[in-house]
Amino acid sequence: MNWLGKILGAIFGYLLLGPVGAFIGFLIGHYFDKGLSRDWRAHVRGRGATQQVFFDSVFSVMGNIAKADGRVSERELQLARNVMDQMALKDERKHEAMRQFNEGKKPTFSLDETLQLLRTTCREQHLLRLFLEMQVQIAYVDGMPKPHVKELLQHISQQLGFGGINFAHVEAMLYGPWRGQQSQHYQRRTTQPGAATLTEAYAILEIQSNADEVEVKRAYRRKMNQNHPDKLLAKGLPKEMIEMATAKTQQIKAAYEQIKQARGFSK
Repeated sequence: MNWLGKILGAIFGYLLLGPVGAFIGFLIGHYFDKGLSRDWRAHVRGRGATQQVFFDSVFSVMGNIAKADGRVSERELQLARNVMDQMALKDERKHEAMRQFNEGKKPTFSLDETLQLLRTTCREQHLLRLFLEMQVQIAYVDGMPKPHVKELLQHISQQLGFGGINFAHVEAMLYGPWRGQQSQHYQRRTTQPGAATLTEAYAILEIQSNADEVEVKRAYRRKMNQNHPDKLLAKGLPKEMIEMATAKTQQIKAAYEQIKQARGFSK
């Protein structure tokens, strides 16, 4: 039972009108507490629904992308398993994730309905961005995706309200050391490692390589704030994905340190 409104109402009422004011303040506080409790329960239910829709959509759309080229490869399956492992899913929850993945593979799966539900349920842009990044990972896990898979990613991005995907930006990120644990394909590159890594770092912070020190630091703070795990959790990120959000902030920090060292920033 909530008492904060009642206590404060009684105190202020007593100070203003004495015992009668305390009684009136208590009544006002009572209705305040009821409304606060109702709003809080609605908030918790809403966040729970967002978490479930986000969870289901992640795996069903991953299955849809994996099946887009006709067959699901072992690497695509392994990536889905890796995501489940990163989320530390227990048996029941893991079966649920795999069921959603298989549902996305079916010809009857409605991608647009799933994306529309996700967008209307999860209104937080940073969560939708995280969702899109996870879909990009599975599209690239076997190497450079085929044109129709890129078109599918473009469609998903547009349905979520982001517009088209800058694939040069995406590939700069995926060809780096942060991507290496997912696919050995991207380890075999012929470009100079130092230059490529710096390019990836700028891509992660979403800035141009000629950005000045102020712009770099502003971009770093903005990305860290947007991807803070606690904030994403409060906005509907499933609790199982908190480690993935933490890894994202580590990626951002590593990118900033790479740029800072290369440019000789003081802090």
